[in-house]
Amino acid sequence: MDIFCRTPRELKRKLKAFQQLDPVSTPYRKILEIINKELFVPVTVAKIHAGQYVERVRIMNNPDDIFTKKADLSYITDTSKITTFGRANPPGKAMFYGAVKSTMVSSPRIVALAETEEALQGVNKGITDKKLIMTVGKWVVKKDLIVSEMVFKKDAIDNIPEVKRAFDQHSREIMARHPLPEAKQSLALLEFFSEAMAKRTLTNADYKISAAFTESILKTGQFDGIMFQSVQTDFEGTNVALTPKAVDESLYLEEALVVAAEIRGKRVFLDNLARTGIFQPDQQEFGWALMEATPEEEIEHFFATGELPKSKD
Repeated sequence: MDIFCRTPRELKRKLKAFQQLDPVSTPYRKILEIINKELFVPVTVAKIHAGQYVERVRIMNNPDDIFTKKADLSYITDTSKITTFGRANPPGKAMFYGAVKSTMVSSPRIVALAETEEALQGVNKGITDKKLIMTVGKWVVKKDLIVSEMVFKKDAIDNIPEVKRAFDQHSREIMARHPLPEAKQSLALLEFFSEAMAKRTLTNADYKISAAFTESILKTGQFDGIMFQSVQTDFEGTNVALTPKAVDESLYLEEALVVAAEIRGKRVFLDNLARTGIFQPDQQEFGWALMEATPEEEIEHFFATGELPKSKD
């Protein structure tokens, strides 16, 4: 959107006023209106290429969580059940959250697990040992996905080489496309919204800004979703939030696994317990085939040395 402030001071003033809004008492629609009318929404474009995996995790809290339908591993179709804000969605709006491979975290399911399990998050990380069972959906990208890439958070740029490379590339492109004053405003806003996407939230209302920013991007119709660094892995992992349309048109579920996760300190051991096998085209329901669990001595060896046993996946 080509709505630029007249001076850097004006933009700074607007952002400061925006930051001072109380997220609890300020209606979501008001936040969305400010973003669209008083600021503007700069975008960066990246591709998730065909052939890549997107992995989505669901924690199994009870025996009823033995899933048998593809829909159970996808986005929520009954939007009346979405009653709170997500990092990239308001209540009542479905998004497909998953993780993709990055140079620093090669297993997307570890990133997805960190986003859903408190023992791997923030101040809890490395403190609480835990065992749990989860279901992992392995989704394959069958057609390139066009996403907006949020890589302008200072901490991530300074500490993650992969983020720094993406930041440098997008910055060069913005500087080349726009006059200097407009380019600087775009970069300032991208930093602001990247910080919002990567905020360690304390209340659900803290998601309002990132949800509104995502909604503003998606309403252009040019993007399949948004890609951002995982807060819970200290920005080493990469998350995506995709629209239901993008999932239906550009992803297919290749396989699902039941995985035991054991957390000790900052190490996580994943052990595949059951798998569906490769899905057939248009297959909607599935069963499970049990797999042999890793011997306890190999698990103990992993926690003592960090060396993984031979993968069963």
